[in-house]
This record gives sequence, structure tokens and C-alpha cells, in this order.
Amino acid sequence: MIQQYGSYGVDTNGDGKADPWDNEDAIFSSANYLAANGAAEGRVRDADFAYNHANWDVKKC
Repeated sequence: MIQQYGSYGVDTNGDGKADPWDNEDAIFSSANYLAANGAAEGRVRDADFAYNHANWDVKKC
């Protein structure tokens, strides 16, 4: 289902769910989102802003 709808969620622990409240799943899902939004190309600030929508947080990068 996740891939069908283009989500960034990942079931890393094999329990059949990409659970945002499960630390293992959430960490890898966040990494997928950041990578898709520029971090994979070195645009960490762009990816951080896409994730948090906060300029004050981007300034820390």
C-alpha cells in the first residue's frame, strides 16, 4: 500500500506496518523524505525546510 500511494513510509522491522510511532520505521521513513527533498544531493537546508517548514531550524544546519 505504501508504494502504491507514493508514501515515504518504510516497514523496517518486518511487522507488516510502516508505523510512524515505531522508532525504527520512523527514522528510515524520515530519511527517505529528507533524501527525496534534496538531502541526497547535498541540499540539506532545502530538505530540512521541507520537513519542518521553519526558517529558524534551517539556520542551525
